[in-house]
Amino acid sequence: MMKPIYLEIVTRVVTTFDHCHHCEILFDEAGIDRKSHENDMNEYPLDLREEFIKLSDWIRELARLYKHRLLIKLIDVQSLLGIYKSLRYWIRAYPTFIVEGEETYTGWDKNQLEGLLDRYMKASLLSKHRSIKPSLPQCISSNTSLHYFRSRHSCEGRNPVLKHWIPGQARNDKQSKGTFDTLH
Repeated sequence: MMKPIYLEIVTRVVTTFDHCHHCEILFDEAGIDRKSHENDMNEYPLDLREEFIKLSDWIRELARLYKHRLLIKLIDVQSLLGIYKSLRYWIRAYPTFIVEGEETYTGWDKNQLEGLLDRYMKASLLSKHRSIKPSLPQCISSNTSLHYFRSRHSCEGRNPVLKHWIPGQARNDKQSKGTFDTLH
């Protein structure tokens, strides 16, 4: 399984204050909590509410599209972490998307952000595939055709001891489809 891509979104966030967990359950059952959250939302300027709803829909779409391959963290620009990220990445407009702590994108173009995420996904997959390929020791040329080997040396002034798989050669037992040979 591949490591998920880490996406941080620095933006203005609509903040509401809630009650303790026990009181929230009680207020939810009574229908009181919904009214207070609606009142809180209506107190914010219209442009911020629209931006928040648009961003919320976009985050849900990204989560649905990328599922377990994307880890999303929403950062309020007015929090200490938001101020730090704004200074660290020279963020001046919102929303800004920080991918893997390396690249940033600011704006509302879905295709551009998804292209950036796809590029990181491909790079992650390629690095995963490269890491599972066996590598040859320095003292063996890359054109040596060893199907399977284990190195037991450090290549420093000694002859390498390698075991490699020779397909199709059976030892004494008839069930074996091949054997290990030792090279010196």
